Amino acid sequence: MNERLPGAPEKAEGKDGQRMNDRSEALASLRDTIYAALDRRDFPAARQAIMRLLPQREAEALGLWASVGIESGDAAEAEEAVKKLRRVAPGDPYTRFLAARVKFMRGETVAPARELAALAREKNIPLAYQEKIYNLLGQCCRFLGRSEESVAAYLAASRAAAEPRLAALEYSDYLFNAHYLPPPSPAERRRRAAGYGVFFKDVTPFLHRWREPEKKLRIGYISPDFRDHVVLRFCAALLTSYDRARFEVYAYMNAPEDEKSRALAREVDGWRNIFGASPADVARQIYEDGVDILVDLAGHTRGGALPVLAYKPAPVQVSGIGYFASTGLPTVDYFLGDVYLDDAAEQDAFTEKLLVLPHSHFCYAPRGQEPAVASPPCEKNGYVTFGSFNNFTKVTDEVLAAWAEILRQVPDSRLLLKADVFGAADSRAYAMERIARAGIVPERLTLRSLSREYLGEYADMDIAFDPFPYPGGGTTCDALYMGVPVVTLAGADHGGRFGVSLLKNIGLGELAADSTMQYVEKAAGLAGDRALLVALRRELRPLMEKSPLMDIPAYMKAIESAYRQIWENYCAHQTAPDYAASRRLTALSDALAQAGDTTQALAAADHILAARPANRPLVEKLAVRYLDAGEAAGAAAAVKQLKVTEKPYGFGLFLAASVAFLSGEREKAKSLAEEALERPDLERWQRGAAHHLLAEIYKKAGDRAAAAEAYLASSQNKEIENGKLADYSNYLLNLHFNERPPEELLTAARGYGALLTKETTYSHSPERRRHDRLRVGYISPDLCRHVVAGFSQALFHDYDRKRFAVYGYANCTEDEVSRDFARAADSWRNIRGMDPKEAARLVYEDEIDILFDLAGHTGGNLLPVLAHRPAPVQITGIGYFATTGLSAVDYFLTDEAAALPGEEAFFTERLLRLSHSHLCYAAIDGAARPVSPLPCRAAGYVTFGSLNQFDKVTDEMLDAWAEILRQVPDARLLLKGSAFDDEGRRGDIEKRLTARGLPLARVTREGYTADYYAAYDRIDIALDSYPYPGGGTTCDALYRGVPVVTRCGAHHHERFGFSLLKNLGLEELAAPTLETYIAKAVALARDEELLTALRAGLRGRMQASTVMDGAAYMRELEAGYERIWDERWKK
Repeated sequence: MNERLPGAPEKAEGKDGQRMNDRSEALASLRDTIYAALDRRDFPAARQAIMRLLPQREAEALGLWASVGIESGDAAEAEEAVKKLRRVAPGDPYTRFLAARVKFMRGETVAPARELAALAREKNIPLAYQEKIYNLLGQCCRFLGRSEESVAAYLAASRAAAEPRLAALEYSDYLFNAHYLPPPSPAERRRRAAGYGVFFKDVTPFLHRWREPEKKLRIGYISPDFRDHVVLRFCAALLTSYDRARFEVYAYMNAPEDEKSRALAREVDGWRNIFGASPADVARQIYEDGVDILVDLAGHTRGGALPVLAYKPAPVQVSGIGYFASTGLPTVDYFLGDVYLDDAAEQDAFTEKLLVLPHSHFCYAPRGQEPAVASPPCEKNGYVTFGSFNNFTKVTDEVLAAWAEILRQVPDSRLLLKADVFGAADSRAYAMERIARAGIVPERLTLRSLSREYLGEYADMDIAFDPFPYPGGGTTCDALYMGVPVVTLAGADHGGRFGVSLLKNIGLGELAADSTMQYVEKAAGLAGDRALLVALRRELRPLMEKSPLMDIPAYMKAIESAYRQIWENYCAHQTAPDYAASRRLTALSDALAQAGDTTQALAAADHILAARPANRPLVEKLAVRYLDAGEAAGAAAAVKQLKVTEKPYGFGLFLAASVAFLSGEREKAKSLAEEALERPDLERWQRGAAHHLLAEIYKKAGDRAAAAEAYLASSQNKEIENGKLADYSNYLLNLHFNERPPEELLTAARGYGALLTKETTYSHSPERRRHDRLRVGYISPDLCRHVVAGFSQALFHDYDRKRFAVYGYANCTEDEVSRDFARAADSWRNIRGMDPKEAARLVYEDEIDILFDLAGHTGGNLLPVLAHRPAPVQITGIGYFATTGLSAVDYFLTDEAAALPGEEAFFTERLLRLSHSHLCYAAIDGAARPVSPLPCRAAGYVTFGSLNQFDKVTDEMLDAWAEILRQVPDARLLLKGSAFDDEGRRGDIEKRLTARGLPLARVTREGYTADYYAAYDRIDIALDSYPYPGGGTTCDALYRGVPVVTRCGAHHHERFGFSLLKNLGLEELAAPTLETYIAKAVALARDEELLTALRAGLRGRMQASTVMDGAAYMRELEAGYERIWDERWKK
């Protein structure tokens, strides 16, 4: 059941429930502050704001104060606020509601139910309050077992709800609570359930990829109960005992986690905590995870995620186990049942198709460490004790009458009841009145309140009563496992036959009655057979353990067979679209691709391709769509339809080359791309694409010089709108992997600027820029989990908020790092997908004073935005190490160690030099864990290492490393990076290593891992690359206590390592020549005492320097900002 505990009034409503008419901006702002604080559960901030509201709007403020007490769980605070509110607005409906709500909070239900029922009968109660009143009334009545009133209240709450989301939630409660009442006809149950689906009629389901029947299935399970909860004991096997060769399992947890949750997370292939996320976002996550079959384990119970299933995030969707009736959602295909629960007529009650298992539909697992089974208490008591530990709401007057009759027929028997209703004085008294009216006298009754550890109390019970029409599930299993037989009444619906299914699965179907009379007879008869009670006490647990109810392998075989069956059925009914549908799908695919929804765009492409269109341009477009998404299989299918092998043509050969490259066949790809370029029918832009492919092939092979030339050729064959600028940036970036004259690099960079000379630019005047604080905008594709984000922390977290306002412009898919930046900034914009003109206008309209580009010519860069000069002062640096070549960029950030005097000659920008480091490092993820001991002490030899991108490692550096190993004969070298993940590339590298004199037996080669920081635990000395040194890797190594030997050149891009070391006072580890580089590495390897000292002290040395002192770094940087800002307007 989706119970909620209403407290706060609707946003911006007055005591009459209508939106406030007060036009005071200050008052509106104050209200916004209060509601924002409540939304994020910042109760101290909410209280402070409410105290400011109190003199202006006393009643409203007191109501909000009561809400704070309710939402924070402080009953005394809520009660105090309501007490004052009753003096100010005694007859107000919201005052009376809050008074009832506080009583409910105190554990009372009888008085609140009476007061709320009276309030609900009054006329002219605002709808927003009606929903709250009816919801709380429903909760009170449910607790007391007044199910008809509870059902009516929840339905009324749904009808009064102001928004569909809340109305759906209330309707869900209505459906759940209806199960406490006798079931209507199957058709009526279906009609009621279908009413829930109506709330989601406007939700657009996801379009799914074309699926193959023979594949490893990815099953998703979604539930709030992957924790210490009864439902987990019915579904744990699904997450722990699946066939890992044929299935993958992803779990979606919709609640806070506990130890059991964390244990489950280690068992499954994917674990997502979705608690607090919107249904649309969760659905998108499931869809992007590629789940084939999504199984909902909660239905209309509390914390259920049925609104997620309304989006149809998986092509096949199932519900069951945690709930016992139709969801009512047309997007749910199947409902899980078993042969004992569901006959043919029951299908009429479901909007889903029943998926009937041959035995039990769930597999029971005890909690663990259950008490030993005790002897039947009747042996020592001399009388039989009946009992029920079920939720007392299930105990209807009809049930009580049946129990009274059983007690009458077994004169010396007793009744033991345990439930939460007996834990509060008012509800206990109310329940005892009901019990007394049924004819059960107190002398034969034992009442106990709910407790967590209750299994041992089954030792006090001889026979368990199952309630009806809503029987037990977990309580029935627990009783049986503790040796207590359960008498149940077979109901008229799926949910009403749980007890029957359990008993038949363990071979005790004779304990299931078909009528109330038979229920009484079976219970009384069992009570009279003491020998049978003793035998059952002894045999029930072993009987369960050997039954289908606890046979995990058999259960998993059955349910996985069912999954395979419904999957094959789904695949068999996929149909290729006709011509008209294909045209619609083509337009849809284009629109989805334009919107950045790649997966759905590919889904549309799958279906179009399944129709085998005869339109060559269309198939080519589909092939490109697959290639852009990195999908070799889809692209290969499209190329096959183009019959390129039989009838080769230029663009077809290019597409075939692209497929080969994606499939890891680099030589074949290179040959086909070169053949495509020889074809005269290849259009100019297609030639650009072919050159780009060759560039990627060369880059993958580690030949950055050839890649640079191919990128240049690609750029020359393209227009601005289809990648000309990006390929020119790639050209410039790749030039830096090999030594080149700085004049050549400058000339090449100026070529980029020449491409943008015709762009319109904004003009600026000091009159337009009159802000209290200087506005600094940081623009980057890397404001997410990326190495540049580690160098950007101080920019967002350590700036002077009195003098500066920070705006972030992110060109990325946001993650938790992005969200952290967004919270820290004064303003945040995600400009992903915007064209440069649109992004520039946004920056201009934000009136940014200084725009700082953090990417330069790296991937996804935004230099075309800066070409429009949206800010009067523009800077670049940090994420790139050389000039942009763009005249619209005024400054390049560097430092005195990185940029020697005269370096200005090789930049189109002016140099903004800091006296200390121009980089401020922040350790993230695994880098921050404690420094490990010096590895050479345990290993007996020194390990050198390089975690730099291997493309940075020239043959000259390999020669130097070989010489270092020669001079330190027992040393080892650890190389780690993504280059070693590619089998072909790995082989090429190993040949290079051997050719340069590096014995493979002494070189450890490892691929990329997410926690690459752990590799530093095995490295004594890090070796930097040249002429393209490390940045993030150097900082990571130093922070992990690993000294770095670097070679420094004469120019900025060759001196990153030197700058970092100088700022730590370790410039002696920087070498001006290759010979001194070798000598320093060898000398350090022979000085274990120094290595030990560095291991222990490097982190502290970093933290004390401006390399990590964010506040000091920003003081100097911001002084630079103010200086160049003043200079801007002195011109």
